[in-house]
Amino acid sequence: MCFITYGTNDSPPTIELINPKLGYFHFSGIPLAPTQLNLLADTATLGGFRLGPIEVNVTDDIDNTADLKVTVYLNDEERGNASYNTQTSTYQWRWTGWALGIYTLKIVVEDSSSNQNSVETDVWNFCFTA
Repeated sequence: MCFITYGTNDSPPTIELINPKLGYFHFSGIPLAPTQLNLLADTATLGGFRLGPIEVNVTDDIDNTADLKVTVYLNDEERGNASYNTQTSTYQWRWTGWALGIYTLKIVVEDSSSNQNSVETDVWNFCFTA
């Protein structure tokens, strides 16, 4: 007698933060140069994320990439879902509005089987326009 077992796939989605680029100074969401100082935050931006959105690359063994739920949090407050960009095959979210200070940016990805993964970083954001 022979038994074959098929495992279930319970692995969480993979997530890679593309923008902001960690350890870089950004202008309006575009990475310009590595930060030269050992800042408290992982990245710094002037002018927010108007030109270059927050962007993540996600993959999953269960669902198509475009079918995942990608939620954005700032300082543990849900700010909405990122949108899937078919041209870049990434999820994007624009951080708009006035922001001054250090924020914890957290991206949470969930698939249809409730598997989750997240990435988190501190961002110095100095945006003086709404």
